[in-house]
Parts: sequence; C-alpha cells; structure tokens
Amino acid sequence: FQSITRLPDGRVQSVITGNSNAMLWIDQSPGLPPVWQELTNLLNPGGTVTFTDDGSTNYNQRFYRARQ
Repeated sequence: FQSITRLPDGRVQSVITGNSNAMLWIDQSPGLPPVWQELTNLLNPGGTVTFTDDGSTNYNQRFYRARQ
C-alpha cells in the first residue's frame, strides 16, 4: 500500500503499487489476530491502482492486505 485514507464520508481509499498488468487480491479482517477474507480483486494495469472500500463505513476498524 502506498497510502490509506479515510474519506469524509467514512469510506476507506487506498493506493496500491505493484507490477503492471497484474491481478491484485484485496483481503480484509475486522480485527486482530487477522482472519483474512477476500474482499475483491482488481487489475493493476499501470503499476498503481486506487481502491475504495464502500463497506468500510460499517466497521470501526478494518485491516487490509494486498496479494499479487
């Protein structure tokens, strides 16, 4: 993750860098120790991609990881 920001409306937005044209899997865990659950996957066409978690408004805290 290059950055993670909570937006004014409560959603979380992250900028993720990695290999161009690679698939990324975004996992989330609502607490620690983490119990990872796949949240989504997306293509990273140019090496940097922005992801906004619309469901993050339902949680006080949420942990993320990106897998390639």
